[in-house]
Amino acid sequence: MGLRWVKSPKLAPSAAAAIYARFLALLPAATDSDAAVNPAAVLALFAADLRGIGVSACKAAYLHDLSGRFAAG
Repeated sequence: MGLRWVKSPKLAPSAAAAIYARFLALLPAATDSDAAVNPAAVLALFAADLRGIGVSACKAAYLHDLSGRFAAG
């Protein structure tokens, strides 16, 4: 999924990397790879969970929308 693209614009690379690491930590069986990132796992997260790791409300909505579209095929 293109989740790195959604969270990265207008952020310093170090800030983007920190947010992505916290994002992976929210997912079940999170690893250093993108293997843990799947639509069902992202849809299971609450917007408040995403806000808590530094994702804006707008980007949290984008992540849920993108995940829903991937899940729907």
